[in-house]
Amino acid sequence: MSAILEKAAYDAAYEAATAAWSRYNAARIAAGYVAEPASTETMIALKYPSSIWDNLIAIALDGEYKEYYGFNVLIVPEQLIDNDKQLAALRKKYPFTAGITKMEPNTVYNWHKDTNRSGTINMMLWNEESHCLFTQDAEARVSQVEELIYEPATYYIFNTQTSHMVVNLDGDRYMFTLEFVDNVTYENLVDFFELGNVKAEEFDNWCKESDD
Repeated sequence: MSAILEKAAYDAAYEAATAAWSRYNAARIAAGYVAEPASTETMIALKYPSSIWDNLIAIALDGEYKEYYGFNVLIVPEQLIDNDKQLAALRKKYPFTAGITKMEPNTVYNWHKDTNRSGTINMMLWNEESHCLFTQDAEARVSQVEELIYEPATYYIFNTQTSHMVVNLDGDRYMFTLEFVDNVTYENLVDFFELGNVKAEEFDNWCKESDD
């Protein structure tokens, strides 16, 4: 297959997967599976979309993984990270390693709080049917939960110190995530991104200010 045909096939599959995923999430919300979005105590979606989402998907589907904390993980090159203004600005303030986790179908990562991270940035790359849940009472036999519904090409500030779990029911699940060199908290990240309300038209100037 020529390079042009390969790119056309990839673009078609990419658009179809994105559209199907958006329809799936919309149907779940309409059906009442999620009463309301996860609160700002557990996650915040950044308004400025990822500029490297498609590159990360290509790496995720074609990379070599190693086991880490129960997940299969691969490291994302720093050169790619620096192509995204949000991540490049964040890395100057809080150095980190970026990775992609791969979770196999019909598996569960049970209730936990991260031991090596106080906060992180997550972005779903590829997902068929999985659920990320938060609870304030992981020890209870029955507890209230809230679900994080990932939107395509969207970064989420993620509170790893709230009990959470992942249930992956169908297909491999690929997640982009960060691990900071120092102890960067959820509150540090919220403050850095101004509650996730950085606007696209203001972002160039905001990134320049972060260099000072």
